[in-house]
Amino acid sequence: MGICKSYGRVYSSVSSTVTNKPESHFISEGMWHSDKPAIQQELANRLAELMFVLPDAQGTLDYIRAFHWTILKEWHSIDKLRLDKFYSLIRFLVFHSFKFLASKKWKLELAEKLAQILIDLPLNTARKPEVLVSPGVAFHLADIYVDELEKACKGAQDVTTTNCPLNC
Repeated sequence: MGICKSYGRVYSSVSSTVTNKPESHFISEGMWHSDKPAIQQELANRLAELMFVLPDAQGTLDYIRAFHWTILKEWHSIDKLRLDKFYSLIRFLVFHSFKFLASKKWKLELAEKLAQILIDLPLNTARKPEVLVSPGVAFHLADIYVDELEKACKGAQDVTTTNCPLNC
């Protein structure tokens, strides 16, 4: 876990431009070299949980942005034998992103910023030239979104006081 905490410190001061630095390649390299399912799941969970070691909400949002930017940047180099582990990594990040919002009582400003990150990167239908979005990433995100939101809401201490979007 030492390297994961170090990586968290790198992203504690991340800005939207830091994603050009080599540190962002840790995500894809770490997942690329883990071939056993149990290790893949643990690493994916730890990488996603790094957002909770960051000092503030903006650092967490920057980490989420950097994560999605890195995944999209490296997506073209992932072979189909390793695709599932990266889909799993995206699933863990989405789940922990919702847990982050739950920990902030679903604050509207943070939810809007997270939604904008998703619109700008994995759900980017404008196909901006700086990030080529794979339809597979967008479809996977659409497929898991509500399931992960539901899991995050069920895991909240008291759903009625967390303002969970699924609280009807």
